[in-house]
Amino acid sequence: MGSFSVWHILILLILLLIPVGIALVVWFIVRISNKRSPVSQLPPRTPTDDNPQ
Repeated sequence: MGSFSVWHILILLILLLIPVGIALVVWFIVRISNKRSPVSQLPPRTPTDDNPQ
């Protein structure tokens, strides 16, 4: 009765792979969207930005 069968392992793997798969898809979408709008497109800072007069 207390055995841990192959079916238990398969079900645990599926239950773990679903959130991992969702996390990978979200990570991939965020990575693609960051490549389309990089921060380097912001205008460069000038020394007068720090000391307005």
